[in-house]
Amino acid sequence: MDIEKLVDMVIKEVMKRIPESAADTAMDKEKILVIGSCSEDLTIVEELLEHKYEVHIYDEEDINLRNYQHIIVTNLCNKGLASMALGLCNDNVQEFIVEALFNAKKLYILKEGIQYRKYSTNANEALYNLYKQYECKIMSYGASVVHEHDLLKNMEMGTNCNVDLAQKDSLIESSIVNSQGMTSSKDMNSKFEEVGKIVVSGDTLQDHQVAEISNKRLITESDLKKLYLNGIKEVKVIKKAILTPLAQDYVRIKRLQINRV
Repeated sequence: MDIEKLVDMVIKEVMKRIPESAADTAMDKEKILVIGSCSEDLTIVEELLEHKYEVHIYDEEDINLRNYQHIIVTNLCNKGLASMALGLCNDNVQEFIVEALFNAKKLYILKEGIQYRKYSTNANEALYNLYKQYECKIMSYGASVVHEHDLLKNMEMGTNCNVDLAQKDSLIESSIVNSQGMTSSKDMNSKFEEVGKIVVSGDTLQDHQVAEISNKRLITESDLKKLYLNGIKEVKVIKKAILTPLAQDYVRIKRLQINRV
């Protein structure tokens, strides 16, 4: 009789634990890694994401890159930005970030934490644009530059959408010139926030069917999408221009004409 009671107790205990285990499995969250030197920024990101992700803080010890698909950088100094844009690494953190890009991890850099952006109102224009180039270079490697309040939304949308959204607000100085040699209006300039010079043939933007990206070697899907959405079906690029795989797909899908000049 005592044995029967013991067996009964064991069975009941096992049955209690089965649903708990199932619930725990259902509540498993994807791990994300947050890299930053400012404790306040780290706390903000934790509060933004902890309800949906298991947030881990980078501490340079026992961090296995394979455990994370999403990596968030809360602040990036000018030296770090320039170094990584040139493929250089000054410390373990930068090496880790570059390795993450090599491994096609989804890397998000918060705009609020990028040092050079804090000088937008009074910086020397040439120097400021140089660092914008560095930022765009890192984005071309696969990183996404996003606003803090848009982080979760961008993570849910996916890397390709992130890159497109981020590039709209972090591109180098641009110049849109029509065939008459006249500079376009500010309204046109805002529609074509392009890296490098874009020469458009015709009198009005809406009638243009041909554009030239004259001083940009790496052509991304986002570059072509901005032109296509404004009526451009034919794009002239330099002979040595390289189209990313996504850009090549976009050309095929939208039947764009790419001419090398």
